[in-house]
Amino acid sequence: HIAFDLVLTNPPFHVGHRLILDVAEAFIELAGTALKPNGELFLVANAFLAYEDLLKRWGTTTEIDRDQSFKVLRGQKRGHSL
Repeated sequence: HIAFDLVLTNPPFHVGHRLILDVAEAFIELAGTALKPNGELFLVANAFLAYEDLLKRWGTTTEIDRDQSFKVLRGQKRGHSL
């Protein structure tokens, strides 16, 4: 099993004009298992997309930047490095 210290993403959230969050939600869940303890996920998303609750399932969440259209979220996986 490969584990990562850092994951960066701008996940897709639509197909055509339809809002489809399945891929983004699956990616966030998988990142939680792929990150090392205390590893970080940085995610760029449209401001209206609510990914914070997904990130909180496996770690802490911080919004580190935002403008009218976009936000940058930081998720840090719970745990301790050995």
